Amino acid sequence: MTRILFALLIALFTHPAAAQVLGEPMDTYVAEQEAAMDARFRIGDFAGAEAILRPLIAKATEAGGPTHVKVLRLRQALSNTMRLQGRNAEALQEMEDAYKIWTENYPKFNPYRLDASMQLAVHLSRMGYSNDALPLALEATKFAETMWGPKNQTTLLWQFNTAGIFKDLGYWDEALASVTDLLPKLDAVGNDRTAYYACSVAKEKARILRDLGRLDEAAEAYADTLRRMQGYYVPHHPETVYTQGEYALVLYKTGDFDGMARVMEDWHEGLMTTFSDTSLPYAEYLAYRAFMKAQGTVGTPAFDAAVQDMRASVALREQLLSPTSEFVGKAYLDLAAMENDRQNYAEAWRLALKAEAAGMNSRMVLMENLMLARNQGQIPEDEVLPQAFRLSQENGNGAARAAYAMLAQRVQIADASKTTKMRDFTDMQRRQSALQQEISYYAGLPNAERNPSLERQIRAEIEALSTQINDLGAELRKQDLPFASMYETSPLTLPEVQAMLGADEALVIFDIGELENDWDYVLVVTHDTAVWREMPVSKDNLAMAVSELRDSIDLRMGVRAGVSLKKKDTPKRDDYNLYAAHWIYDNTFGTVADLLDGKTHIYAELRGALSSIPPQLLVRNDTTDIAQADWLVRHHAITVIPSIDSLRLTTLTRQTARAAHPFLGFADPVFTGTGEQLAAAGTRAALRGALAPLPETAIEVRAVAEAVGAPADQAVRAQSAASEAEIKAQDLSDYRVLYFATHGLVAGDMVTADQQLDEPALALTAGQGEDGLLTASEIASLRLNADWVVLSACNTAVGDEPGAEALSGLAEAFTYAGARALMVSHWPVESRSAVALMTDLFARRAADPTLTAARAQQQAILAMIDDPRRPEWHHPAFWAPFILVGNPD
Repeated sequence: MTRILFALLIALFTHPAAAQVLGEPMDTYVAEQEAAMDARFRIGDFAGAEAILRPLIAKATEAGGPTHVKVLRLRQALSNTMRLQGRNAEALQEMEDAYKIWTENYPKFNPYRLDASMQLAVHLSRMGYSNDALPLALEATKFAETMWGPKNQTTLLWQFNTAGIFKDLGYWDEALASVTDLLPKLDAVGNDRTAYYACSVAKEKARILRDLGRLDEAAEAYADTLRRMQGYYVPHHPETVYTQGEYALVLYKTGDFDGMARVMEDWHEGLMTTFSDTSLPYAEYLAYRAFMKAQGTVGTPAFDAAVQDMRASVALREQLLSPTSEFVGKAYLDLAAMENDRQNYAEAWRLALKAEAAGMNSRMVLMENLMLARNQGQIPEDEVLPQAFRLSQENGNGAARAAYAMLAQRVQIADASKTTKMRDFTDMQRRQSALQQEISYYAGLPNAERNPSLERQIRAEIEALSTQINDLGAELRKQDLPFASMYETSPLTLPEVQAMLGADEALVIFDIGELENDWDYVLVVTHDTAVWREMPVSKDNLAMAVSELRDSIDLRMGVRAGVSLKKKDTPKRDDYNLYAAHWIYDNTFGTVADLLDGKTHIYAELRGALSSIPPQLLVRNDTTDIAQADWLVRHHAITVIPSIDSLRLTTLTRQTARAAHPFLGFADPVFTGTGEQLAAAGTRAALRGALAPLPETAIEVRAVAEAVGAPADQAVRAQSAASEAEIKAQDLSDYRVLYFATHGLVAGDMVTADQQLDEPALALTAGQGEDGLLTASEIASLRLNADWVVLSACNTAVGDEPGAEALSGLAEAFTYAGARALMVSHWPVESRSAVALMTDLFARRAADPTLTAARAQQQAILAMIDDPRRPEWHHPAFWAPFILVGNPD
């Protein structure tokens, strides 16, 4: 992001500048050198500016000492010259060194020190440390708004820099609103300095619109930016030349090739004047020229010429940079796409691998070319399978996968002190992220609605957390801990996974892309084989089929849920959608049915819309009679896994100490209270009060407790004891199985007619200062050592929308807290059938200790399907909601 960072900022502040005085003749000398340096900046000669600065700093230090305001501000300017030459790490170090002197010698709200805070914040954000940057920027901006007013040019500059940090943190809409608001204010001031600022603000607006995909608006914003730059800078200034390149690419993406050609001509002139044909900007020009030549010319000499331009761009980048540079990686991807168009799939695959090594991973380019190269015999099968398996793991991202990876790392360390520190570190990061969302909301409110006291508290906590995170991070790095692997884990190899599978087991990964034009794949691994196939289904068609299937399951009476609090829809009474159930099977599991034959247990990693349904309700045969349905669950016990890390976790936990106590369950909470109690607890208590009581869940949980050998009078918390306060007071790490039989609420459930829950929660008994809603964020703060957490409630697997991230919300929170396996539900469960299913499952486990959880669930489901005494329970709405996530055995 272009920032106002050269920041000599002559006459920056509106108050007297006596603090910068060094005395004559030094002040005159400094003023002359600053003017010369500013002239170097205006023409883009940043190296020349640095050459002036270094001896100037030495003389100023000799005259005023290393802590003098003028010396420190000149050092800030030096840092900015380094950054503008691409020496970001060196620039940040110089800025941090200067800032340390500021903090040791000047009060917190000294305006010059606050200016240094803002500049350090922008440097930190550019280097990827936006979390540390935000509190510095917010504090400085708040001071400027209060002391100098909203129209002061420094206030406007700092608001722009803060908007940039919000953008770096992912708050794009807030950043766009801020820069859009700033432009007319800068124009209204109308001096030379604000005209300079306006160039950067206009360019940032264009970039945000571009990155948001609003390309026509971005093109207009780039045109406005160039008009401003050409009016302020000398001809062919580097900033103007850079902007012409960005504008050309946006015009290409909008399909305005005539406009692109005109901009390319001006861009080439600027490149030859200011840069050269051996520079990185020229390498980018060659790539864009290749794009123009390739448009609609595949199979012609023009396309061959385009390929030559792209190869020249790649060669120049490789000559000037490391092959692992992202700038080189981008060109590898572009050339790979061209080689794909020429059906040179093996070459395209090799280029895609080089791009991946440079940090430019493209699922589409990698997977498509690997499959095509194999199909055309251009790559041998023994190279294809390991790569396909690696990529299928790396393509699956999400909160639940990250939670399992972190849990596996903590288990692998097997050192209580070290794992506690790792958990503390990630807890602090989660809290910091939540606070950043809060401050972005409050900082974006109109002045009349803002709460300065609350904002100060949030900023102070963010700043304190930043310090704690940095300190603990430094401590972790010094210890023998897999610090980096807390964020990314190495993929497992095929032999490693095959060694984890029994002879009657299979792993099935449905690698479904996020985009409609992505290719989709299925990969099956058994103890002795591995097969990778393309899956002939489109993302939209799959989502539609899943949605129709879920629509045919509609329970409203006697469920554990907040559905009665939502907008009432007419209950659906249609029969189960057997056509959709078979169509989904035919296009997913059916494509590998030959490989699954005889495998009694399947580990299934479900992605995309497929993650929104329990796989056991799919139908293998084409029938219109539910009594004749050949359910998938008749053939396989199924364990859903969010990632292969859960297999690694299962293997690791078999070698670690288990919790001491077998079971702790919570059931039949009290949802009603007196009017005074509800009023005191607020509207969230009103939501709880509208939920139906669940007396039968106490029977369920006591039966399960007895099945696992736990005394019910000690291991079951019911009624007033099934409270949020009780859960938070217990040392839950002592229990192998945690069981919650209560209402589950999803984000969006109505608290009042006008207010919704903003995160999922379990409904419990209120009291002792707790509102009775144990939210996902509160669950994530628990410390567990559970083999299994059972959520005998509603919608604890995914949200209502097909394609929503699998196992988000409550399930992800419990996994992060330390649960190694989960039992969760896909829709509001009917309470009496849930009691029957869950008690039967655990009774079977108690009767046969060798029976796995997956097979116990399968047997309990089949018993319910085949039970002639309760024919209404033969419908999947009753027996299919629960999925087993991970392996508790």
